Amino acid sequence: MLVFTIFMIAENEKKVTSKVFVFFLFFLMINIVLATYQISNGNINPTDKMSDILSKGYELGTRDIGGGAFGTLFAVPAVRAIGAIGTSILCFGIMLIIIIIAFKINVVGDVIEFKENLSEHRARNKELAMQNEKKTQKLIKEQKVKEDSARQITSMSNEEVNNGPKKSKGIFSVFTKYYDDNDVAGIKKESAIMKNIATSTDVDYGDSLVQDDGDFEDEININLPLSKNSDGGSEQLEIPNMKTNTGRKTINKFDNNVEKNNKVSEDVSPESLGLNDSTLNVAEDHYEFPPINILADIGENEDGDIRKRILATSEKLRKTLQSFGVSAKVENVSVGPVITRFEIAPAEGVRVSKISNLADDIALSLEAESIRIEAPIPGKHTVGIEIPRKNKSIVGLKDIIESDEFEEAKSKLAFALGKDVAGDAVVTDIAKMPHVLIAGSTGSGKSVCINTLITSIIYKAKPSEVKLLMIDPKVVELSVYNGIPHLLIPVVTDPKKAAGALAWAVQEMVSRYSKFAEKKVRDIKGYNQQAEERGEPTMPQMVIIIDELADLMMVAAKEVEDAICRLAQMARAAGMHLVIATQRPSVDVITGIIKANIPSRIAFAVSSQVDSRTILDSAGAEKLLGKGDMLFFPIGASKPTRVQGAFVSDSEVENIVKYIKTDEINENSTSILEKIDNIDNPVNNVSDDEDDDNDPLLEEAIEEVIRNQTASTSFIQRKFKVGYARAGRIIDQMEQRGIVSGFQGSKPRDVLMSKERWNELKNAPSAENSASDE
Repeated sequence: MLVFTIFMIAENEKKVTSKVFVFFLFFLMINIVLATYQISNGNINPTDKMSDILSKGYELGTRDIGGGAFGTLFAVPAVRAIGAIGTSILCFGIMLIIIIIAFKINVVGDVIEFKENLSEHRARNKELAMQNEKKTQKLIKEQKVKEDSARQITSMSNEEVNNGPKKSKGIFSVFTKYYDDNDVAGIKKESAIMKNIATSTDVDYGDSLVQDDGDFEDEININLPLSKNSDGGSEQLEIPNMKTNTGRKTINKFDNNVEKNNKVSEDVSPESLGLNDSTLNVAEDHYEFPPINILADIGENEDGDIRKRILATSEKLRKTLQSFGVSAKVENVSVGPVITRFEIAPAEGVRVSKISNLADDIALSLEAESIRIEAPIPGKHTVGIEIPRKNKSIVGLKDIIESDEFEEAKSKLAFALGKDVAGDAVVTDIAKMPHVLIAGSTGSGKSVCINTLITSIIYKAKPSEVKLLMIDPKVVELSVYNGIPHLLIPVVTDPKKAAGALAWAVQEMVSRYSKFAEKKVRDIKGYNQQAEERGEPTMPQMVIIIDELADLMMVAAKEVEDAICRLAQMARAAGMHLVIATQRPSVDVITGIIKANIPSRIAFAVSSQVDSRTILDSAGAEKLLGKGDMLFFPIGASKPTRVQGAFVSDSEVENIVKYIKTDEINENSTSILEKIDNIDNPVNNVSDDEDDDNDPLLEEAIEEVIRNQTASTSFIQRKFKVGYARAGRIIDQMEQRGIVSGFQGSKPRDVLMSKERWNELKNAPSAENSASDE
């Protein structure tokens, strides 16, 4: 009773009334039980008068016997109704319920957990037995192979001794030449050891994730980053913080001797000269791909015993969810360069939204700076809880460029994006996007992402295959790429000229479609295929990169938006792709029209959920960590994918540019610049049109209006393919000359001049001139 009282006082300072009631009820049950005991012993007769019964109960209470008058008052009616035994059972049941509620004991949860642990323990024992059997069979097979190799080597060595040197063929000639008797003895000794291991029932799994004495850790599948053997062998499980030199090859006796014999040939190999296959293949284009060693090697950060910490965090996460009434278990853990994702399998009947609403509580329990919950993970029955790592690693671009995903990518527009939450390389294709919008706050990693994109193209495509058009209103971000052979023109830094460059891109797109129509093909792929068959030059793909869209929208919003929309709607088949970046993801910069026509998005860290919805149409980007942490939402995906972007430093970019930079004057670049300067777009011609008294198209427009007896701004736009502003000025000039009536609201303007009168006015000056000549 004393322990219960102390717990009730210390549990919670609030809810005093409810605690007093619970204490009173518990105290009453004890008194009733004691009074019932006195009734069953005959000290109190329940058939007497109630006054006599209470007097007897009070008398016993003064001697510290029974439940006193208070307990006797409630015990007597209960004993009369259900008997002494029934009264005792009822009181003990009520006290048990009070204890369960007061001490917050989850009886049902504990029973379910015990049942689950029992079934999992049985399954674990069964799986462990199967693994032991497989391990034993594998060791027996390896031992048999070792013995066969030893017998063959021994027989060949004896034959060498008896018959003298003999010219042999095949791989065993190497063993005959370089293995001695000590090697054979060593192999025999190793075979004996393997035999002992195979016959032993105690199989040592080393650092395996399945252990005999494990409990909670056996339930979790931990996916640590895998690193390939340097000799191209199978992958092994390695802790990501262990620094390994993947370029170092394990040398044994066989490798040493072969290396000596092949020393001359290796000295003149393409690798020793800093060349690769691509360098040799593009000699006819006078373009050498930059060597991969220009990019820096970035190792993993030391992260201590990561496996132990993962298991501890998993247990804490499970208990945290259980404390909020969510029954779930950790099924899988994926360790990435920056975050660790715990895959939680909720019990049947648990709402996914209930887990999502606990984000702040989970972050508090795990002491995490921020967490992101993906509920559910697409294609799985689990919920992903992404927690930042204590020691974050930098993803080097070199690791992605050297990955199989990038090397095996057939597209010339392969983009080495970074690594996902499992540490796997993410390589996407710009041609399949086909346009991408990149947005995020300052310092989140946008410019590095663009540098990564450009560098990926430099390492993947020749200048004759991919051309770049860069627009950089900030001046300092992309100017370093001036001089690379992939550039169509020098980086455009003037916002007014940028609008002209986009207008030129629209004309180039229309020109390409005209060529497609002449060749009767549908896209650039079919055009280039025909060109290769006929021996004609192919048409390069084009990537248009805009580093800061907000500056362009401030100078020439309508013209830029129109050009971007036309390119986004039609340029894919022409092999032209847009990459647009901005640090201000507001609706006046990323308008609804732009969003509707650019399907793929990359969102970096933003300050608010509103900005995240502007970019992705969903929340999530406000939970990112910055420094390359992104949400990649390609076209066709149901949910964005979290990726840690690859990092390339400014010095690496400068070294790459120095390697491929050329001083040759590009004639095409000069002609394109002239076209951009002379292009007819409203931004460059507004002042000229205002200075002219008459628009050059005014006379033709008057003839069309009089001929069709229709006058409106949309009619002029449709007939002469001009902008709305210019068409409006032409209509105003017609009104000043009395050709059409004034503005009449929603009604169309009236044509006030007949065709005959117009012809008279046109011929009048020529008649006067002829008369004066006579």
